[in-house]
This record gives sequence, structure tokens and C-alpha cells, in this order.
Amino acid sequence: MTLEQEFAADLNTMMDKSHALGGKPHAMRRKLHNAPGGAVSMAQKAMLQSTIHKGMVRMIKLGREDLTLEALVIKYAQKGLFSNQILQTAQWRLTQARI
Repeated sequence: MTLEQEFAADLNTMMDKSHALGGKPHAMRRKLHNAPGGAVSMAQKAMLQSTIHKGMVRMIKLGREDLTLEALVIKYAQKGLFSNQILQTAQWRLTQARI
């Protein structure tokens, strides 16, 4: 399994766990399904948005920051899948959501 495939599998698992806790990852699933570059491309585009989504804030309030796209991007950036710019953006987005 490639790193990209591993990321996509982890992303799907994350969305399933989020949904089990009352999260609504439907929009993310649609974006993932329609993303021409797959999960990695979808995640990169999502990190460049300025909007902090309610779902991310909800997961953080539930103590499940690990169930955010940002946390997953950080994990895989440390494995070399994402650029330093995307890593820094994911970290910034998490910080903003905690405020």
C-alpha cells in the first residue's frame, strides 16, 4: 500500500469515527469522491481554505482532535506526504479552532 493509499484509508476511517460521534462528514465525503487527484489533493485544497468548520470545532470540543483532517494531515506531513507549507497551515487551522 502506498502512502497515498494509506492516507485515503485513514481518512475514511476518521470520517467513520467522526460520524459515530455525531459528526457530519458528508461534505468531505463528496469532495473526496469528486476530487480528481484523490484524497491527498482534496486535503491540500481543504488546508488552503480560511473557513474553520463547525465539525472540526465539535471534534476538538469532544476531545477528539485526532478525528480532524488537520490532525491527519499533520501526521502524514511528518511522513513526507505533504509539504511544509501544508503542515504549517494544518497546525494554524487547529490552533484557530481551539480558540
